[in-house]
Amino acid sequence: MTPQHYQNKTQKLIQLLLVQRFSPNRLVVHNDSHLHADHKSAQENPKKGHFRIEITDPDEDLRLLQKHRAIYHALRHLMDRIHALQIVLV
Repeated sequence: MTPQHYQNKTQKLIQLLLVQRFSPNRLVVHNDSHLHADHKSAQENPKKGHFRIEITDPDEDLRLLQKHRAIYHALRHLMDRIHALQIVLV
């Protein structure tokens, strides 16, 4: 399996887990790994990807840090496949 194929699979798994956990009105998962392909860490671990998530606010009553923790918790089993994760709450 190529690194790109592996990263695309990770992207789909991120989408699936977040939909299952939060049922967001809006969720977009971007695979930005190609923007970092020349970085040393990307060359050393080509299967680990850089992802950007745009998701509706999972719980308006939580503080920002708690919201991010909830998202990371939902993705905890994928963290060995993720080098960087940017979270944008919309």
